[in-house]
Formats: sequence, C-alpha cells, structure tokens
Amino acid sequence: MSVTVDANILVYASNEAEPVNGRALELVERLARGPEIVYLVWPTIMGYLRIVTHPSVLPQPLNPEDAISNVETLVSLAHFRTPGRRGLPRPDLPRSWRRPYNPVPVGLNTILEFASSA
Repeated sequence: MSVTVDANILVYASNEAEPVNGRALELVERLARGPEIVYLVWPTIMGYLRIVTHPSVLPQPLNPEDAISNVETLVSLAHFRTPGRRGLPRPDLPRSWRRPYNPVPVGLNTILEFASSA
C-alpha cells in the first residue's frame, strides 16, 4: 500500500500550538516507521517550508534550517518517495539550501527567499 501526505499534516505536526498537533505528529511518526510507501510531492514540501517558516502564519515559526532538516529526515527514509519531473525516486535536497547565497538550481533561490521572508 502507498499513501501521500498533505502539507497541512506536516504543518500540524510541526506546530505545537495546533490543537491536532499530537494526532498529526503520531501520524507522521507512524508513516516514518513504515512499511508503506509514502509519496511526498514537491508542492507539499515547498508549501510546508513556506508555512512553517512564516511568522504571520505560526505563533512560533521554525527557522528555515530546522524546517529543511525536518523534510530531509523524511525524504532520507528508504520508503519515502519524492517524485519529480525527472522521475527521480528520491532526489536529495540540495545542501546549498543551507547557505542562502550559494548558487542553487534555477528557481530554488526564489522559492527559498520567499519561504524565509517575513
């Protein structure tokens, strides 16, 4: 069996002020244990990064490095898939995301600047 995860589940799991935080966190932890194949699509990843790092959305937003680390933890699991336009089963998150002034593939700088803007 396989499942996909909505950005809201990841946001709820990261936001301790959210009333359903415990249930969302339990679901993410259960999915992380496997064995189901979990599809985490790029729009979900980018939506999660945008929401959890924005100070107007969460009472205690994550810093971008912590948010990216959360995503890296999930996509590094063997049963997580991040389908992309090139058909890569599990593309790595670029290490250069941690250094905002280093060049990254086209489009990622804009997305990350947008995600970390206040």
